[in-house]
Amino acid sequence: GEHICLRRVQRSLVILEPVNETGQLVFEPGESKSVDFEIDYRGSASSGDMTTHLDWISGMSTNWDISMVVGSGQSANTLSPLDEDFQISPGATPLEVTITAPSKYAASDPENHLPALSILDENDGVLNSIILDIALNVEHGIELATPQDTIEIEQGGSGLFSVNISNSGNIWEEISFPSTTTEAGRALWGLPYGWSINFVDSVDVLNGQMITKNLQVRVPDFQDDGPVTLTLMATSAKAAQPSTSEGSRTTLDLEVIVAIRSSGNIVFELWDTEETVNPGECAEFRIMVNKNYGSGTLRFSMPMAPAERPGHISAADWKKEHWTVSVDFSEAPGGSDNGLAGLRTWAGGSSHPVTVELCAPERGLAGVKEKVSLRAELASDSRVHDEVQMTATIRAVWGLEAFLLDEPVQVYPGEIFEVGINVTNIGNIADTFDPRAGEGSQSWGVEVVPGTQSGLMPAASMTMYVRVQAPFEVLAGDQTVQVDLVSTATDEESLRTSVNISVELLPWVDLALEHEGSKEIWLDLRGHVDIMFRVVNNGNWLEAPWLENHTLEEDLGLALEPGLAGLGGVELTWYLVENPGTPVALFSAIEPDEDGRLRLPELAPGAKIPVVLRVSVDGWPGWGENELGVRLRSNMGYADDGGDRDADTSWLSWGADDSNDQRFTFRVRVADLSVHTITESFEDGKVLLEITVRNLGDDDASNIAVRVCGDRTSEQVESSGCSLSQSVADARIPFIPAVSGGRPGEHTLTVSFPSDAARLVTIILDPDDELVESDEQNNIRSLELGHATDGDDLFGEELGQFVMDYGLSTLLVMLWMMIMIIGMTSWRRRAQDRARHDSGQWSGMDGRGGDGKQPAASPKKSLKERLGFASKSPEGDGMPIATIHELEAPRPGERPPADVDISDLDLRGADDAAATSAPSGAFEPLDAGGHEPPPPKKTDSPSQSEKKGDLDRTIGDLIDDLL
Repeated sequence: GEHICLRRVQRSLVILEPVNETGQLVFEPGESKSVDFEIDYRGSASSGDMTTHLDWISGMSTNWDISMVVGSGQSANTLSPLDEDFQISPGATPLEVTITAPSKYAASDPENHLPALSILDENDGVLNSIILDIALNVEHGIELATPQDTIEIEQGGSGLFSVNISNSGNIWEEISFPSTTTEAGRALWGLPYGWSINFVDSVDVLNGQMITKNLQVRVPDFQDDGPVTLTLMATSAKAAQPSTSEGSRTTLDLEVIVAIRSSGNIVFELWDTEETVNPGECAEFRIMVNKNYGSGTLRFSMPMAPAERPGHISAADWKKEHWTVSVDFSEAPGGSDNGLAGLRTWAGGSSHPVTVELCAPERGLAGVKEKVSLRAELASDSRVHDEVQMTATIRAVWGLEAFLLDEPVQVYPGEIFEVGINVTNIGNIADTFDPRAGEGSQSWGVEVVPGTQSGLMPAASMTMYVRVQAPFEVLAGDQTVQVDLVSTATDEESLRTSVNISVELLPWVDLALEHEGSKEIWLDLRGHVDIMFRVVNNGNWLEAPWLENHTLEEDLGLALEPGLAGLGGVELTWYLVENPGTPVALFSAIEPDEDGRLRLPELAPGAKIPVVLRVSVDGWPGWGENELGVRLRSNMGYADDGGDRDADTSWLSWGADDSNDQRFTFRVRVADLSVHTITESFEDGKVLLEITVRNLGDDDASNIAVRVCGDRTSEQVESSGCSLSQSVADARIPFIPAVSGGRPGEHTLTVSFPSDAARLVTIILDPDDELVESDEQNNIRSLELGHATDGDDLFGEELGQFVMDYGLSTLLVMLWMMIMIIGMTSWRRRAQDRARHDSGQWSGMDGRGGDGKQPAASPKKSLKERLGFASKSPEGDGMPIATIHELEAPRPGERPPADVDISDLDLRGADDAAATSAPSGAFEPLDAGGHEPPPPKKTDSPSQSEKKGDLDRTIGDLIDDLL
């Protein structure tokens, strides 16, 4: 059936109420307050615990802090979060709510809040609620102050305000100030055009704190003077709507009084404040006057200025002794009509020149200074001004005037004369001076007479006496001598004035032929010697002199007339020389003129010209010593004729002053070679000749050719010579020194040639005439060869073969044959020797003694030839070839190379060459005087008493002689 279901719902009552009446809760920033509540759960006794939670609805910012604690004691529970569930039991449950206001840093404006605190069941059903009244008290207290709200700033300058910023509110304030870079900000400041502010943009200030900041104001230079008010506005950045009434905005008025700038307002520009002037001249100072920082009316004055001219003295007279000054405003506003004291308006930023002219007195002395000053100031404020000082110094003006009091008419070169000169100092400073030879007159000697005054004060005068010496090198005739007066008052000499002396310079003739070096000249026999001279015109007359050569005149000394008769074998040539002593020297021969004179170019006084005398020799001149005199002649004649002062016909008659003559001694060194000795010997089928050659001259000889000519007599050699094809031997002697200490130089050499090459040999020294000698006659000497032979190798071989073939039986026969042949040969040779002794073997062959005949050609034959065993030449007409000893001559002092055979040469030096007697079998030396040579020593000549005994000798005697 149908039925009804009933459910019984038990309702509980939960009440939330404050323990004490709260009213409005007013908070200060950062303040915390706690409110105690009770949660009264009015359920039945059998009701159990209830699950609830709280709900806080306020609309407050997060800067507020809310905390809740349920229960008390050990059962207290801090809700976190605030809507955390918690259990309540029937009865009263305490609830503590703590509210903390925003801090003073977070608080910005006052706040009013009505938060609702509700308690809800587990199903979010509101069980009970309560509304609280909460207020936050925020006070803004921004204050601005300055100890000095008015300052004075010059145009173009800057000034500082000290601003105190205070916070009397209860929160921390961030205070901002208007920007000076925006138009809106500048308007808030009240800044005029061109002004600038240097101040903070914002500042943080704690409550109860004051800070100080500097505010710098810059005023442009074009700002007019007067007061300007600036407004400093401070605004709290926290206030939503800042207002002065609430203390979140405040202002401070600052007054700036713009003053006219005194420094740099009026500026003088002057390039140089010091000038130097001559007496009577004016120094100009052009000053640029600049007006800055606005326009202004200027007043000019001269605090420092020369004395004013009295009215009773004329301006011309005043300027002679006094300084004067004037100011020119012709280019400035107002012109010059207003004078110095007139007011003149300068626009701001304009510049105009003003010229100050400071004039020195006409009679001002050197070094005197004058200083003036020009001042310009604002007519309205004398503190705004500028001033410049200018100084002028009188320069030292040097000046002399001079004129001659007297002058000579005629003078000779070297003569000294005196003149008087009147001198006046026309300068403005004391001066000392000396006379000097002026331009074009440097060759004249000029000096002040000792004791003459040489200094003058300004405007003073004196008479100076000067000595002048006429020179020798100036042309004779009318001359003008310039005498300069040169100041010695300063380190650098300066010409002051000059005077001219007119005088006639009389003629003076003095030529010189100068030579430096020895007067003893050694001539080159195969070349030339140059003697350098310098021809000098020491006179004052234009000259074209000529040169003369004078030689010895028999025993009378140098000839008075020119000529070369006494200097045979020598050629003399005179040359003009350009660039002497250099690689580009140019020689021009001096040719005789139409009068036969060796004329030189014209020489002005003092002129010099180099000349060279070339002495050429080709071979032996025929003398060993000679003299030459060289003379320089003038067209004006000798001294006796009024010509050259130290010239006459005699030689060197003026002693050391005789400058026209030069005397030279010529000497010749020449070798004289002579065949001194010849020694003959035989060895191995060859003839060895040891030849000693002497040098009898006074010059060394080197690279001497020696030729041995076969079968040609001395006469044949002298007439037609001896070619290489006719010689049997040739050699060279490297060096033979000259005679030293009375002993001739000597050299010995050995030559060899086959024994059958010649029967007669002639020794020839220097056959090709390569050397120059003083005597060529002693270079040839002949010798008839007289050597013996013991047979040759062919004869000995045949004889030995014969004995071997026929044995011992034939030995005795061969022995007797040998004895017979040797005996006959010995007897025949002795007979020939006796025949030679009787007839005389040698004649004088050197041309100095005897009959000049050659040695007799003895038709000797060796044993080989008589037996028919001698070998024949392959060519019947040819000359047998001899062994030739050749040696290329080394340089003086150098030994021959090691690979040359010098065993047959005597290489001793000049000091080692001994004048020894000839060896046995050699000829005696050919001395300077003629003599008969002694007979050969190699053969003893028998006397007449022995001749007959020699003919009667038997063969036994001959055998005994052989044994």
